[in-house]
Amino acid sequence: MKRKTWGGILIALPFVVLVTTFVLFAVSNVVISGMIAADGPTGPPQPEIVVTEDGIETSGFDDNVIEGPNDDLRVVLGNVINFVLGLAGMLAVLGIFVSVPVGIYLLSTEGKKAKKLGQPTEQ
Repeated sequence: MKRKTWGGILIALPFVVLVTTFVLFAVSNVVISGMIAADGPTGPPQPEIVVTEDGIETSGFDDNVIEGPNDDLRVVLGNVINFVLGLAGMLAVLGIFVSVPVGIYLLSTEGKKAKKLGQPTEQ
């Protein structure tokens, strides 16, 4: 390939990867949240009514209950997908700082061969 072709590819590639990462991130979040919402409503926890030995009714949230992590496979899969897409996005942003200057260099230079020391320059 020619230098100008490589220069154009190096300039465009990180931006294409970044936009693709954003789109895949949005699509994956919509799909995963739709799959979880299909199970039914999962609203906020409801207060429970507690009747003590004295016959006094109290209502409120049970603060002593410690819930474990959510081990639903869809949630774990969504977190893994988001992590991988986050890494791809970070690499794309870092690629902007590296490949865009290299692409500009390739586009702006002629690609002349290096001259040996001691040879006269052409004018």
